Amino acid sequence: MASFNSIDPQLKAYLLRQRLPDIFEALFVGLTTSRPDDPNEFIKSCLREYQTGKNFDLLWDSFVPEKDRPAIRVFKRTFIEKFFSLKDLAELVLTAISFEISHESFEIN
Repeated sequence: MASFNSIDPQLKAYLLRQRLPDIFEALFVGLTTSRPDDPNEFIKSCLREYQTGKNFDLLWDSFVPEKDRPAIRVFKRTFIEKFFSLKDLAELVLTAISFEISHESFEIN
């Protein structure tokens, strides 16, 4: 498995420019907080919301139901780097991308 520091600089720039680590973080937090019966539908719904949301401020808790969000946000921005090193985060993203490529992909309608 390639680490974030050893991947192609253009791929690294793409991942960061598209905010894929932030999206994966928000999805991960939403999934682990909500624990939906149908995680695929939850992911599709979140991505639809993100795609159509005007002035959508993507934060770590963006896909957590309002009732489950903390009253006071200690972390205003992404904090996944606190739990994973940047290298581990990149490996997590690359693993997810590899999984999606190797399995049936789902479309967001």
